[in-house]
Amino acid sequence: MEEQKNPPDRKFISQILFFALLFLVLVAVGAGIALYSFFQSEKSLGPGELSGGAITVTEYGDPVIGPANALISVYEFSDFSCSFCRQSADSLRSILLRYDGKVKWVYKDFPIASLHPNAMIAAMAGACAHEQGKFVAMHDAIFANQQYQSRENLIRYAKTVGLGQSQFIECLDSSKFQSEVESDLREGISLGVTATPTWFINGQKIEGALSEEELAKIFDQILGEIKNEELRMNSQFTVVHS
Repeated sequence: MEEQKNPPDRKFISQILFFALLFLVLVAVGAGIALYSFFQSEKSLGPGELSGGAITVTEYGDPVIGPANALISVYEFSDFSCSFCRQSADSLRSILLRYDGKVKWVYKDFPIASLHPNAMIAAMAGACAHEQGKFVAMHDAIFANQQYQSRENLIRYAKTVGLGQSQFIECLDSSKFQSEVESDLREGISLGVTATPTWFINGQKIEGALSEEELAKIFDQILGEIKNEELRMNSQFTVVHS
């Protein structure tokens, strides 16, 4: 006589299926949260926005305006052939005077040669001017004549701002600072820079042209936070020693 097999316990099987499905749902939710957090962390900030995490940018021989110990550090990745960068250059001239002594501005080259054929030579011209201590004057001259950035025009601008002609021409023609320009470019790419201008203001990344008032809003926010922190520290010190 054949032994009769017990039918499978349907309740037990249902429980197994339920817990397996619950496990898959939890895995999917966890993956979704991880992906959302990743893309949020990669999202570029718009004008006037500051995030929590600070990013470190180097200063390897780059042009700097302002005191080394300034409360606000501005690193600008810029392209001399970029129209939005020209707009920001106009804003910077005014804002640096307005916040004199409180802001350090560092210029970082990010020539996008695929879009701007003269971007690299213009960047090297700026570096050659920096070698002679006249970067700001050359910076302004190149942006003021943005549509004319040929070698001959750059040499003409160099003469206009008072650069030594033979030294400048030798520097430009030998591509003396091309490696430094490319170093800035690689650093920018490593920091997620994809367009110009891109700013790192006290370690916070912001993309796009900024007006004087937008910069002022950001600076005031930073200075306000610093002042509040100083007041908080002073109040704690007072309580401890009272």
